[in-house]
Amino acid sequence: MASHGPGEPLKLEITLHEMRGDVEKVQQVVSAALQERGYDADAMFWMPSDNVAEREREARVPLRQWIADGWIRTTPGVRLDHDQVAADLIAYGQTHKIRGVGADPWNLGSVATQLHRHGIEVSAVGQNVGRMTAPSKLLEGLIHEKRFRCPSPVLQWMAGNVCLYVDHAGNQKPDKGRSTEKTDGIVAAVCGLAIASTAEPEMSPDAWQIVEI
Repeated sequence: MASHGPGEPLKLEITLHEMRGDVEKVQQVVSAALQERGYDADAMFWMPSDNVAEREREARVPLRQWIADGWIRTTPGVRLDHDQVAADLIAYGQTHKIRGVGADPWNLGSVATQLHRHGIEVSAVGQNVGRMTAPSKLLEGLIHEKRFRCPSPVLQWMAGNVCLYVDHAGNQKPDKGRSTEKTDGIVAAVCGLAIASTAEPEMSPDAWQIVEI
């Protein structure tokens, strides 16, 4: 796993969903010379603590064990604490140089406001198939070539819930299909790659990290 050095430039992608028991995620994709090494990913997820037992029964996955092992963070209550999400990002920005935040515009409000107050630029990233096609194909290729690596069992579980939506023009993006379970981590990975693949020309692939939330 690549290290995360203080002061290295970062781009962030944020997607927040306000649903009972929803698992929020941080998908961090660390740049590592794409043509040769691909990407090492470190995934973190958040969920409300009061919903853990019920969600574990519904999803039939070991959420409590994943929490104990540090793969999922919890916030008190039945709803995710977005203030804590923002606080964690702001704290992260104190040790890492954040170049900007790309965000799913749905339900982001308070987090974006707090980040702006701390000088972190937030820009919307659309979740439509046109925007997601190129990074979706990139992720698919990286996985087939074993150049996208992540040890998180939560992300691996979510990968098993994903179907690929393809329209008549061949555009594609991750989709739940008939699944009722979470796929957010895979969407997070695609959004992180969307940010990486459109980096400014003066930024070499080795010069930045990507954090997707």
